[in-house]
Amino acid sequence: MKYCCDHPEEISKLSKVKAQVSEVKGVMMENIEKVLDRGEKIELLVDKTDNLRSQVSS
Repeated sequence: MKYCCDHPEEISKLSKVKAQVSEVKGVMMENIEKVLDRGEKIELLVDKTDNLRSQVSS
């Protein structure tokens, strides 16, 4: 605890780093959600393509 009182600038730096990490985490979570949504859309497109292919073959 003494270190915290003797080095307040380090606490400020640590707070900034924590805020940056939190921001990056939020951005990455959004990116992961977008990738998962994109994957679902690709799967739907593949299913539709397969259905069209089977209709043409029949």
